[in-house]
Amino acid sequence: MRAGRDTAQVRLGVDRVVNAEAGLDRQARIALLTNHAARTSAGDWTGVALRRAGYDVTLFLSPEHGLTTAAAAGEAVEHGALDGTPVLSLYGADTEPVDTALASIDLIVADLPCVGARYYTYPWTIRETMRLAEQHDLPVVVLDRPNPLNGISIEGDLPELDSAVCSSPVPVRHGLTIGELERWNREVFEIDVELEIVALAGWNRRMAFADTGLPFVAPSPALRSPAAIALYPGTCLIEGTNVAEGRGTDDPFALVGAPFVDGAAVAATLRGREAMAGITIAPVDFVPESGKWAGERCSGVHLEMTDPDAARPVLAGLALVAAFRAFPEFRFNAQFDALAGTSRWREALERGKPAEEIAGEWHADEDHFRQAREPVLLYA
Repeated sequence: MRAGRDTAQVRLGVDRVVNAEAGLDRQARIALLTNHAARTSAGDWTGVALRRAGYDVTLFLSPEHGLTTAAAAGEAVEHGALDGTPVLSLYGADTEPVDTALASIDLIVADLPCVGARYYTYPWTIRETMRLAEQHDLPVVVLDRPNPLNGISIEGDLPELDSAVCSSPVPVRHGLTIGELERWNREVFEIDVELEIVALAGWNRRMAFADTGLPFVAPSPALRSPAAIALYPGTCLIEGTNVAEGRGTDDPFALVGAPFVDGAAVAATLRGREAMAGITIAPVDFVPESGKWAGERCSGVHLEMTDPDAARPVLAGLALVAAFRAFPEFRFNAQFDALAGTSRWREALERGKPAEEIAGEWHADEDHFRQAREPVLLYA
């Protein structure tokens, strides 16, 4: 069933705090883990909205891409300040100033958008922040936000590796909100921290982003639309190859290709396959302005998700990688196994195993996770 047949106005965790439906300790000195993509449903940045509501935000903590979300993917973010308030980076900077600053904090509040795919580093940052909170005996409050892909769809097996892009033993599409995911992480990693989730109001698991009535704010530089986020669980795998994933174009994660690729051949190979259900594919040429193959003409394909209920984007991403392997210049890089959370996918592709067969082996893990996640769910 398609999520949310009637568009509803979902109230975010931060909305409920600033509108006094839920409260934080008004005496607490707060370290706020956030970025400028975290906004109320009215469009106000969380940092401003909490202060306007009377909360003492004395420190900002920032994830990948920094507080402004302007830093490039993987770029180390330095410490800084905003209007006299320290902004300490949890991504690529010296952590000693963070430890020092947390000694003067009473409460950590996290409000970060998520995209519903395991690769995204913001949940990893919250997980690591909970570990810091454990060391400093600080409570953590997560202001919840919807999973933009919906809370039902699960796709992928359980990973074997742990990294910033594979920070939780969940499938790639896990169907959890960011608050639920951190409840899961606290239990799985046995983090001894007092964790509170300020829950959403009006959200249900069938809802995709378009059903929430919320305005879209790009959570990071390359995810500029809900359409890109819908494809991201599959096309992010292209980052683990020498094929461009569309960074430096107007359509990242929907445009993929390289100078050595024949886009028409890739489209012909994949069109009509089970792996591409609910997704249209068309050959295209493009020239990235930055990122892989910057300034060079690439041949590739453009993807569009036309039926989210039928689409299996992780499977589609594997099928794309398999099709690109037909070209002699194709190469994997170390990021592929990190994203996949295992070497099994790459090894199977290198043996020529069809993507559909690889995905067929995920069912047991998907079923197991669907049951195992039940204790952390907050919404029906």
